[in-house]
Amino acid sequence: MTNGVGRSLTQNTAVMVLTQIITWGSTFVLMIVLPRTLGSEEYGRIFVAVSVAMVLDVFIAFGGQYHITKEISLGRRDPGEIIGNAMALRAGLWSAGFAALFLFARLSGYGRDLLFMIMILGTAKLWEGATTVLRCYFQGIEKMEYPSAGAIAERVLLTTAGVGVLLRGGRGIAIAAVMGLASLVNFCLTAFLARKFLRGAMRVSLASVRALLREGLPYFLWTIFAVVYYRIDAVMLTAMCPPAVVGWYGVAYRFFDVLMFLPSIFAGALFPILARLRAAEGGAELERTTQRSIDLVIMAGIPVALGVFACAPGIVSLFFGLGDYGPAIILLRVLVAGLPLVYINFVLAATIVSGDRQRSWSLVAAAAIPINVALNYVLIPYWQSRAGNGGVGAALATLVTEDYVMIAGIFLASRSVFGSLRAAPILKALCAGGVMGGVILAADRLGAPRAAGTIAAALAYGSALLALRSFSPAELRTIRSTLSPRGWKGAYFHRGELRA
Repeated sequence: MTNGVGRSLTQNTAVMVLTQIITWGSTFVLMIVLPRTLGSEEYGRIFVAVSVAMVLDVFIAFGGQYHITKEISLGRRDPGEIIGNAMALRAGLWSAGFAALFLFARLSGYGRDLLFMIMILGTAKLWEGATTVLRCYFQGIEKMEYPSAGAIAERVLLTTAGVGVLLRGGRGIAIAAVMGLASLVNFCLTAFLARKFLRGAMRVSLASVRALLREGLPYFLWTIFAVVYYRIDAVMLTAMCPPAVVGWYGVAYRFFDVLMFLPSIFAGALFPILARLRAAEGGAELERTTQRSIDLVIMAGIPVALGVFACAPGIVSLFFGLGDYGPAIILLRVLVAGLPLVYINFVLAATIVSGDRQRSWSLVAAAAIPINVALNYVLIPYWQSRAGNGGVGAALATLVTEDYVMIAGIFLASRSVFGSLRAAPILKALCAGGVMGGVILAADRLGAPRAAGTIAAALAYGSALLALRSFSPAELRTIRSTLSPRGWKGAYFHRGELRA
């Protein structure tokens, strides 16, 4: 990839990574206090409420986040018109979706507390949908430092207020209310910052809203897959297993979700770049950018998977406690075993959708839904009866579905992108992963603390990548300049004028 593309990708990724680190720091205490204070059953209810409300979130978005980002990046229409129509569409979809959500929760026989939590989180989806529209706008103009400020404010408020509520004896309903309030603060701050860039007023056209509804349908079908794939297991576990099992799976999946931050951030920074390159008939540059992006996410996924697999007992003990959540160790290990595949799928999705192949991608999504549901239907009761932990079956169903998605994504990607995909960078990453695994095993045999052994293994992994010349001199210079104090200052305060 060229220096300009690499610099934009590196700067936006670095800004979002720093934001994620800050939000992690603010939620670290909450991650420890919440499951320990509420217990596995009450924590399982919150996990189910969040998972059910996520369905409404995807229905409201209607896949529009990808369409909005692409349209803003290409600059073919007025941003105020795009944002106004998108928010109007989301408000209408929320009204219909909230009624359907309430009916589903009542017919499912959920208890009063769980029903209240679902309704609170469902109400918050109204302003969360508007926040997503503004975030897509900033993503399209490649200025992710501004929505990052709202995300940081939300997490800090959630942590401070959440811990305060728990210390005063609050339960799941109170935590759900805090979540809704924190997301409202995020929207208000992001909207205030957006006013600096939106020169014209937002406009709404009924004809444009209908057009947006049609254009968003393929994206919507694809995002349904994400909800079913990532959330239906919690709903099925609730029906097939005791509440404690749902709590075990909830904490393991919670940490697994955290590990998605890096490919999600990277793909978010990559998507508008790929859209612009395709519109400009980037050819060789598009091919190089996509290929190198896959190389980089594989290099990132291997050490994360190895490190979490090795440290799973310590992670569960530190964040959740082994007394109530000991069975979550095996669940976390099963989930992270397929983490490099998940990382690859993020880049594949960005590549396919940026190339206007979302209709084909939606067919892959449609086929993935029955695959995932059928696997959960068979594997959850099998592992529940065999090991008393149906979450193992749900985790295995997730891995198998990821394999299918990756294979389908590779076939969908154009030959111009993957026709000359090089094996050398992938082999170098695998060799460096072997070095890292050897250091972890050696540290265990020597009786070194697990955390110290993992840090040493990570350093060995990075050293092996450098020794194998996995990065070009230009890439190393871009990384060093971006991560320097001057680079951070430039990323946040001197990113240049907004493109017309």
